[in-house]
Amino acid sequence: KKIKFVNNIITFPFGVGALPQIVEQEKNYDYFFSNRALEENYNIDLVINIFAGIYEKNKEAKLFIANKGRKCGYYISVPKSDSTSVSLLEAMSYGCIPIVSNIPANTEWIEDKINGLYYERSKIPEFLCNAFRINREIISERAIWSNNIKKFVKIILGE
Repeated sequence: KKIKFVNNIITFPFGVGALPQIVEQEKNYDYFFSNRALEENYNIDLVINIFAGIYEKNKEAKLFIANKGRKCGYYISVPKSDSTSVSLLEAMSYGCIPIVSNIPANTEWIEDKINGLYYERSKIPEFLCNAFRINREIISERAIWSNNIKKFVKIILGE
């Protein structure tokens, strides 16, 4: 009975439970990870090809597939289609620099060359000095589950 109709439409992701405790100095920008499934939609062959180009320029680089990736500096996810990926949000919360496909679900979270990179065949990632801080701010503001559900409840109750 307390729920009031509001003419606004809101959307929010499931998000992450909390912003993890991590400092940028713990990141290794020679480490790349992709924890997406090995299904066709997730283009694992493209992830490997992207990394092959990176490895040509940096022989210290390592690729982790389906791993925790906590110390990795980069996150690679280049699906053909997707909704907001909790994996992407988790990677951002850990300050990883995302390398993603240019699809609507990713462009909602990633600004090319600001807090991540849209994959293009000619681009090899370079360190983005502000991405660690920017990604953690984005997650803190928009993707913490408990904060989002509180906002949602306030809206539906008309508070």
